[in-house]
Amino acid sequence: MTLRKVAAHTPEKNGANALNFFINNNDMKKKKELPNRGVPNKAFVRIKPASKTDFGKKSTVSYSFFSSPFGKIAVASVPQGVCYVGYARSLEIVLQELHHRFPDVTLRQHTNKQHEHVKKLFSGNWERGKKLLVCAKGTVFQLKVWEALLQIPTGTLSTYSKIAMTVGSPKAQRATGSAVGWNPILYLIPCHRVIAQNGKMGGFYWGIEKKIELLNAENAGYLHFTS
Repeated sequence: MTLRKVAAHTPEKNGANALNFFINNNDMKKKKELPNRGVPNKAFVRIKPASKTDFGKKSTVSYSFFSSPFGKIAVASVPQGVCYVGYARSLEIVLQELHHRFPDVTLRQHTNKQHEHVKKLFSGNWERGKKLLVCAKGTVFQLKVWEALLQIPTGTLSTYSKIAMTVGSPKAQRATGSAVGWNPILYLIPCHRVIAQNGKMGGFYWGIEKKIELLNAENAGYLHFTS
């Protein structure tokens, strides 16, 4: 099963801003919409703030890998919830990333039900009533920003300034951008749906091309697997 690809190009290099690119693609592909279009990710993801002991020296983070429409994905969890989802560029890079985010824990490669749940969500299987629990390690401000990201509906865009206003800190756009960038859960906490106020793509932890790929796939309705 493969994902039908949509041409991915950087809007800024083609004289168009991100918002126009997204809207124009939406007009062209509206007959191929996802059944989940318009549904915010909070419908199937719940964030639980991590406690001081969730990632302590006695904690074990289990990690595994799976194939997705966007390539190989790494997922990691503790018993309290999923704590990391990202692109698996290599085993070495994934381990470095996990050690950087969770320096005190023991890492072990092991697949569990939480990881299988993430895999289903990446395949477009969004079961209502069955939420993925995310155990998020972050500051109070970061957690507020990540909660705000969950409210962005699929198939829409928001801006860093709007997110800053949502969390009650309209002047903290730079801090909001940093919190968006440090989001530990690729796609499921949808930081890729946030662009700059001027319509430019803004940044993305995994690179602008990956951001465009995610937006393009959501917008064109190709997040379902096809035979």
